[in-house]
Amino acid sequence: MPPTRREVEANFKPQAPAVQHDQYWSTLLKSAAVSSEHLTGSQEWDRFLERVQPLLNDAKQSAAMWLERLAGALSESDVRVAQFNYQACKARIETLEEVMALPREIVKLHAEQAIH
Repeated sequence: MPPTRREVEANFKPQAPAVQHDQYWSTLLKSAAVSSEHLTGSQEWDRFLERVQPLLNDAKQSAAMWLERLAGALSESDVRVAQFNYQACKARIETLEEVMALPREIVKLHAEQAIH
């Protein structure tokens, strides 16, 4: 039996701002291993990447979760919710991957300008 409207709303009810704020900072304070393709050799940029990596990991996990929910969706509205959230996660992943690539590009450009 599909969930009732109240059950769906209860699952997707926005969290209190204080909880969202605490989750943001706890995620931001986590650091994660960064793939060598993104490392710059600069301690500051590499630390920045270590802080962005958990956000990317979380986005990938969320995308996988929404893809699973999409596969198991029973109603049209469940399908639409899952599709919307999956696409939002994909956009977040693409953005964070671009952010992860920027420090290396900046360091490379700065090194090239220093040579000329």
